[in-house]
Amino acid sequence: MKYWPMILIMLIILACTTHGQRNTADDLTAKWQVVSFTTAGESGSEDEAKKYKVVFDNGTFIVSKDGSVIQEGTYELIPGEDPKAADLNFANGDKLKAKTALGIYRITDDELSICFTAPSERVPPGGERPQVFESTAENGYRLNVYKRISE
Repeated sequence: MKYWPMILIMLIILACTTHGQRNTADDLTAKWQVVSFTTAGESGSEDEAKKYKVVFDNGTFIVSKDGSVIQEGTYELIPGEDPKAADLNFANGDKLKAKTALGIYRITDDELSICFTAPSERVPPGGERPQVFESTAENGYRLNVYKRISE
């Protein structure tokens, strides 16, 4: 019992020193350049991919094409999932407004991969999300690969 005050103080110090530090393994917050994209097994061209950038910032995202915003929304990281999971909620954008996509993601150094379901208006709670980073005609998933943009 006499060690509880010391343990409590150590936990408070740890909490204070780690507050505000980024968890780079899980943190999507950055500006990303699309490197490649595949929809239902169909790959987009490298030239087309270069036109797109995405900014993830503390639960919101903005997609731009050739410098113009084309989609906006929110995302929620789902803790404790393997692979890491996120829900994407589209606030606007051509044919995507008020739709949700269930996805998985991984970050390796400065590369982000996201595989997600086709956005839908009616995603049931606990709905099926991808389990592998693969887009095929059969599963209909989207697989996007991004590189972090240093600014």
